[in-house]
Amino acid sequence: MRYSVSLIAFLLCFSVVKSQDTAKYNCPDVGKGKTPAEQKLNMLKNRDITPGTIDNSVTLTSILTAGNDTGRFNSSQYVSITGWVLEYEDGGAESCNCFTHLEKYQDTRIFIGHSTASFKDSVFMVVVTPKYSIPHPFDVDSYIGHKVTITGYLMFDTEKKTHVLNTCKNCHAAEYKTAWEIRPVTSITIVK
Repeated sequence: MRYSVSLIAFLLCFSVVKSQDTAKYNCPDVGKGKTPAEQKLNMLKNRDITPGTIDNSVTLTSILTAGNDTGRFNSSQYVSITGWVLEYEDGGAESCNCFTHLEKYQDTRIFIGHSTASFKDSVFMVVVTPKYSIPHPFDVDSYIGHKVTITGYLMFDTEKKTHVLNTCKNCHAAEYKTAWEIRPVTSITIVK
């Protein structure tokens, strides 16, 4: 009897976890955006990782150039940038991933600069989405302090506009240089 109750409890817990595990597959590309603008941004955040034609006019230097850069690039540009990985953070539960708490369906944010001595106010963010990380598992810790080439699509994250140096009017503690990101990443390689 005790064995049966334990088995039933285990199966119930497993089915709850399993149903949560498939939540991302049921999350549409618009995520849980409340406004048309948020849904449009989520569609960009959740783009497929299909490679495009690289636009060589975009460089790490052009991305990190000072000044209001709202219209400097466009979100259809496919770029390949080489820089140094300074740190990373987990993206957490967001509207674009339907607020899932399952890490495998969350983004990884990686901060890139000209050197390992770059500060957060002179770096930009690239975002590895589950569309890349699930079929291409990687250990993000192994990239810290390394020079990497990252390829993917540019995206201006309007939600970050008031938190970055290039577009914030009165920032006292900017998170990084620009709201332009590479998101989604389609390729990451360590430069040897």
